[in-house]
Amino acid sequence: MMLRLSRPARDERGFTLVELMTAMALLSIVVTAVMGVLFSVQKAVSFETNRSITNDNVRLAMEALDKEMRSAGAFTVYTNGTFATVSSSIPPTGTAVVVYTQTNAPTRSVSSPDVSGYMCVQWRLNGTDLQSRMWPLTWRSNPSALVTGWMNRAESVQSLSFTVPSGGADTAFGKRLLRTTFAVLVGGSTNSTITTTRDIAGRNVLTTPSSTGDTNPCVTDPPLP
Repeated sequence: MMLRLSRPARDERGFTLVELMTAMALLSIVVTAVMGVLFSVQKAVSFETNRSITNDNVRLAMEALDKEMRSAGAFTVYTNGTFATVSSSIPPTGTAVVVYTQTNAPTRSVSSPDVSGYMCVQWRLNGTDLQSRMWPLTWRSNPSALVTGWMNRAESVQSLSFTVPSGGADTAFGKRLLRTTFAVLVGGSTNSTITTTRDIAGRNVLTTPSSTGDTNPCVTDPPLP
C-alpha cells in the first residue's frame, strides 16, 4: 500500500489594501516628480528655441538694413510708421525710416540722379512686427507691380526707435550714422525682454537728414502706407 505524501498548501495571500495604497502613493510621487522634471526641461528648451528664432530674425533684419544703409544715397527718420510726420528734432528720432539705396536696385549706375540705380526701402514697426517694403522712384507707372507689400522681417518686437546721433564719437560720420534700438520679447513672458542697440553707418550717404529740410527723393512722392 502506497502512502501519498501531502504537499504543503500554497500561501495564496495577496497584498493587503494598506500595502496596495502605499505602493500607489509612492508610484504617484515618482511619476509626479518625473513629469515635473520633463515639464521644466521642455519649458526651458521651448524658451531657448523661441529666443534663438527671435534673435536670428532680428539679426537678419538688421543685417539687411545694414546692407541697405551702406549703399544708401539718403535716408530719412520718421516719427511714426507713415509718411505723415517727418521728425524735425535734433537729433532726428522716430519709429520708422526710409532709405534711398542701391541694394536690390535693377542697375548699379552711379550717375546722379539715377532713377534705375536706386530703390526706396521703408522700415517700420507694425504692432510687434518689424516690417519692410520697397519701391522704385518710377512706381507710379505700375503701382501694383512696383510697390511691394509689407514683409514681416521679425516678430515679438516690443519697441523700435531710429536716431541720428550727433556729437561725440559720431562726428566722424557727420549725420550719416543711424542708431537702431529695439526691444524683443522672448519666451512669451513680459519679464523676458532683450534690448539691443546697433549703430549703422551710411558710408556713401550724400544727403543727410537735418532739421532744415529733407531732400530724400523717396519722400517726395511716396506710395500710401
